Amino acid sequence: MKLLNGIDNLGSGLLIGTGAVILFPVVAPFFKSALKFLIKETMKVGLLTYQKAKSVTEETGKSFKNLTSEAKAEIAQ
Repeated sequence: MKLLNGIDNLGSGLLIGTGAVILFPVVAPFFKSALKFLIKETMKVGLLTYQKAKSVTEETGKSFKNLTSEAKAEIAQ
């Protein structure tokens, strides 16, 4: 019984693989353009997120510097 299941799975795998090889040249251009669009959009989101994070980090650094200066000034008094 297990032997027949193995042959059945092997046959299904070969059928699916053969179909994929035959259909690949037809479907590949569609996937290429869709993937290019998705990759470009993902890169845009990443760049915008980076820019925003950089801005927030710079503002936080300035605030921390100001607080440190104020604390030092209060200690000096």
